[in-house]
Amino acid sequence: MDEAIGAYNSGAYRSSVIALWIAVVADVIDKIRAMAEQGEKAACVLRDALTAAIDNNDVPTLQRLEGQLLEEAEKLQLFGKRECEELTRLKKDRNLCAHPAFVAEESLFSPSPELVRLHMQTAVDNLLSHGPVVGKIAIKRFEAEVLGYSFPSDDAKLKTYLWESYVQRGSDSFIRNFTKVLAKAALSADKDLEFRWRHVRSLRALYDFRPGDVEAELREFLRDRQLRFNEDELLRFVGSLLYIPCVPILLEAGTRHRIESLVQGRPVLDLLAREELFAVLPPRPYDGYLLARLPEAISKSNSSILGGTSTPDLRLFDMLLEEFRTAGSFPYCAAVAGWFTAMSPALTAEHVAKILETAKLNDQAYGSVLTNRELERLKWATTGHAGVPELFKAFDEWQEARLTPAAGAAESSGT
Repeated sequence: MDEAIGAYNSGAYRSSVIALWIAVVADVIDKIRAMAEQGEKAACVLRDALTAAIDNNDVPTLQRLEGQLLEEAEKLQLFGKRECEELTRLKKDRNLCAHPAFVAEESLFSPSPELVRLHMQTAVDNLLSHGPVVGKIAIKRFEAEVLGYSFPSDDAKLKTYLWESYVQRGSDSFIRNFTKVLAKAALSADKDLEFRWRHVRSLRALYDFRPGDVEAELREFLRDRQLRFNEDELLRFVGSLLYIPCVPILLEAGTRHRIESLVQGRPVLDLLAREELFAVLPPRPYDGYLLARLPEAISKSNSSILGGTSTPDLRLFDMLLEEFRTAGSFPYCAAVAGWFTAMSPALTAEHVAKILETAKLNDQAYGSVLTNRELERLKWATTGHAGVPELFKAFDEWQEARLTPAAGAAESSGT
């Protein structure tokens, strides 16, 4: 590449194009060898054929391999079809520069400086700026890692892992293929919720890095597929790809209406147990359809199923707090308190303070053994937050002060 730039700066544009093609060939061969070392079978075949031809000084085979190199690199997903076409134009211009007999005898091909700069940009953007860990082998590695205990559970750490391992060195073609793989896995019918949600989180992180590429690929992915969703597929979609920021705007009107009817009418236990849609609320307006069914979800579910795949959504908190304040029975009040405990990974000391202050306003809360048990669970779930132990200590003192006068009155009446 340095030689290509030096030739360009001296006005030797034919030499620049030839050197640039050499850089492309050398880079592709290096990446094929790197992929072969990592176990990619197709890369191993190419590497072995190239090594044998070099050892035997088999020039015809070397020429044939060079002629097929771009097509083979596309198969290995080093770049995509469009990038292959652009690099093929560089290859054709290189041939015209290196072999003047390929053009009419009265004219000699002379590339313009603009054309040379375009070829340079194409080579750098489509190939030279990307590392060797791309293509099918990278996808296979991710598919193994996503199943393991080492897969980051924190979204910020997940972004760092994806950037360093995949995105930083990934070509545009790889990002598009990666998007498609993640989207398909997020809708898998034969995989559990945890598996699908890990792919959703990865896709959300990928969107933050490359929003244009991800949106373009998802637009194509959903164009016809969304019109063929059956009810179960649509429910999986609501619990997965709908969480990607660009997806709501990619939906047809009919799909949006079906989602509204589905979330409003499907048995609430399906929405909880099957998709945990209350664990992380989807974007507006779909979150509103779920929040409208929150009291039903509280009454019919065990709060232990909330938040199993991610940090619970704080959009639930204010509505839960209102349900806690107005609860009209001991069991329902305790059920709401159980949801607070399930949300504990997302709660701060300020949230806990609001819960305890609200508990003082409802005798179905402070007068309930069941609710006080749930508040004790909440205490231990949030005890690591600064200020929380003091909040519960003050609440316990309030409870004791509330009970003391009643105890004294009972003793004076002889009961």
